[in-house]
Amino acid sequence: MGAAAADLATTGKLLLLLLPSTICFITLILSFAGLGFAATTSSSKLNPQEVKALMSIGKRLGKKDWDFGKDPCSGEGNWNATYSKERMKGFESSVTCDCSFLHNSSCHVVAIALKGQNLSGPVPSEFAKLRYLKILDLSRNCLNGSIPSQWATMRLQDLSFMGNRLSGAFPQVLTNITTLRNLSIEGNQFSGPIPPEIAKLINLEKLVLSSNAFTGQLPAELGKLINLTDM
Repeated sequence: MGAAAADLATTGKLLLLLLPSTICFITLILSFAGLGFAATTSSSKLNPQEVKALMSIGKRLGKKDWDFGKDPCSGEGNWNATYSKERMKGFESSVTCDCSFLHNSSCHVVAIALKGQNLSGPVPSEFAKLRYLKILDLSRNCLNGSIPSQWATMRLQDLSFMGNRLSGAFPQVLTNITTLRNLSIEGNQFSGPIPPEIAKLINLEKLVLSSNAFTGQLPAELGKLINLTDM
């Protein structure tokens, strides 16, 4: 009985020594499990209608490297392509989201930059379906035609079509996007006069119209753009 009691006492001491480590190990496992659950339940997703709009835009522009197997707002896949320093200037492919909607559970696209991507064809009207889009840069591509009438409902702040092949009269649909602060249609094939309706762009701070085929006098209505500091 004495030996058995001694063995029992020794076993008890070992259990007491191991107990804190065991508790810590179990706690660590539970902590990781809790983090995984939180990540799953709080993961943000792009609005399905905007995913469909991006699919249409990609198809119409020939943007074949967008991976719709990944959520565009997840930070995964190639939704924000990077370039070497040698190529960085003038090249960009990025989709930026705001995921603060519905208690951080829903996302909307707020900025798109597709610079120097060799994109061609008409400008997609589907951009107008991205209702939260504020910044759009389609510089240095081969887009042709003019700007779709559907764009009149957009609420862009910054828009650049610099260095494309857009043509025709000054796209008056742009004068309906009164939220614009920066507008560049430099380096295209627009022609004819600058319309007086440009006065509707009361928030413009920067306007770049160079390297086109505009004719006639500049409209006196430009004087109404009191926030314009760069032209």
